[in-house]
Amino acid sequence: MNISYISYTQLVTYLRWGRWYQFKYVDKIALPTPSGIVLGRAIHAGIETNYKHKLETGEDLPIDSLLDAYSDSFEETALEVDVWELPKEREKDLGYKLLKAYHPKISKTVKPILVEEEEWVNDPKLRLNVIVKKDVETEDSIIDIKTISRLPETIPFDYELQLAMYSLYTGKRKVQLHALSKR
Repeated sequence: MNISYISYTQLVTYLRWGRWYQFKYVDKIALPTPSGIVLGRAIHAGIETNYKHKLETGEDLPIDSLLDAYSDSFEETALEVDVWELPKEREKDLGYKLLKAYHPKISKTVKPILVEEEEWVNDPKLRLNVIVKKDVETEDSIIDIKTISRLPETIPFDYELQLAMYSLYTGKRKVQLHALSKR
């Protein structure tokens, strides 16, 4: 297998679930979307919509607009799911609660200069191009946004690895993980 680039997602998929990596990235088999992914993608879409608006206007969106962006993304991604771990509406309501907590406390403190930017970095030692997908960049930091099912104190090593990778390849000394915990 000849790899010319790698993303953090690919790396973690390989480390955590080798067979899944094989099916998805090598064999190119379309795999079902796990229901837990829907919540994370939709929360990310809501927060992304807010920060893009803030980048243009300097102001956060009203909470109702952020929740609308979340809801639209949730419903669109939910179409890809065959089996739900939790009832769909319960999962969706959880996202509303998480965003209502995040938005007034955290969003107001973030001053984005870039939102959802991809940076390709050539790593001559690895002889690979590394894709750094930045959720939010501020003057002094990179922010990665995750929805997690565990408590924040038990964030796995691979998230720390991702933040270290961001720091290494962007030169930003400060990296932050905004983890919205389902618990």
